[in-house]
Amino acid sequence: MKRSVLVLVAGLLLGGCSSSNIVGTWKAAGDPGEGFSVAEATFRDDGSYSAQVVEGGREMTDTGQWSKSGKNLELQGQRTTRVYETRVSGDEMTMTDPDSGRSVTLEREGSGG
Repeated sequence: MKRSVLVLVAGLLLGGCSSSNIVGTWKAAGDPGEGFSVAEATFRDDGSYSAQVVEGGREMTDTGQWSKSGKNLELQGQRTTRVYETRVSGDEMTMTDPDSGRSVTLEREGSGG
């Protein structure tokens, strides 16, 4: 359960760019997929994050610390640590859970979407 939340958050980061490109608030683009969805995630330049996620019909908040290495985004949450493959293109971020292969796409808040 917590794993899906982190998958979503991790997808926000991309490989090949500096980690500062994910700093900001990101909101879900389009309809949520099955399994999990991220309504909103905020990545701060101090390395902290918070995310509003929906999993199994339950809304949850996840908070913790994030770090990025290449295209991998590591989220050290309240109960678990997850790593996601991320890709950022302009104001759009895709996070992919390497275990399930599921992806989520988020748009940077204020991008005019």
